[in-house]
Amino acid sequence: QYFFLTLPPFVIPIVFQVETFYYALTKAPWLEIFLASTYTLRSYLVFGPVLGGMRGLLTFYVAMRMVESHYFIWCTQFNHLPMEMDVEKYPDWPSLQVVTTTNATSNWFIDWFLGHMNFQ
Repeated sequence: QYFFLTLPPFVIPIVFQVETFYYALTKAPWLEIFLASTYTLRSYLVFGPVLGGMRGLLTFYVAMRMVESHYFIWCTQFNHLPMEMDVEKYPDWPSLQVVTTTNATSNWFIDWFLGHMNFQ
């Protein structure tokens, strides 16, 4: 069963953020940590007063990440949703991708929403 209202909003705000922090703490790319810190400081200085300080900024950030997460999940899984799920019959990844993707029906909204990438 696909939990389209519960799991996708948490993919980017939680999973991707944990992976980002894990990478930064284990690999210690100091330039990237410095640039990310300056980005955070700049966005706080620019948007903080408008959004009501740090709490408003964090609320806005998490809300936008949840919207982005829904878009990311639906765009990447759009060609796989109408398919029947079964045991993997193909051991290698390329042939599995060729067999399991389908073309999405084309109309103006789907073309715009998927960036004209609805044909595999």
